[in-house]
Amino acid sequence: MRQIPSAYWALAPFNARLPSVHPIVVRAATLWVPLAVAVTGLTAVVYGAVQQDLRQGANDPQIQMAEDAAARLNAGAALNSVLPSDQIELAGSLKSYVLLFDASGHLVAS
Repeated sequence: MRQIPSAYWALAPFNARLPSVHPIVVRAATLWVPLAVAVTGLTAVVYGAVQQDLRQGANDPQIQMAEDAAARLNAGAALNSVLPSDQIELAGSLKSYVLLFDASGHLVAS
């Protein structure tokens, strides 16, 4: 097997430039590419933070319904008084509903 001299594997000098690339293009790439990457990363972080804040806020109505029902049950209210009075067809409605379970996890009322 033929040995390849190590000079072929050496890195080019740090200040070496390609002869066909204009110095302005090199400077623009040196300045703008890292800036574009940083701006894109910052935009992604801000988007993620706003999206998570809005998503977590979507849980608030359901949490409020569960806390209200638990507070009324702890105050001694009857099971039927905690449930909404209207019936909901789950297959065609996006309206919230309440299910009540006992301590062992069995459905008591809905």
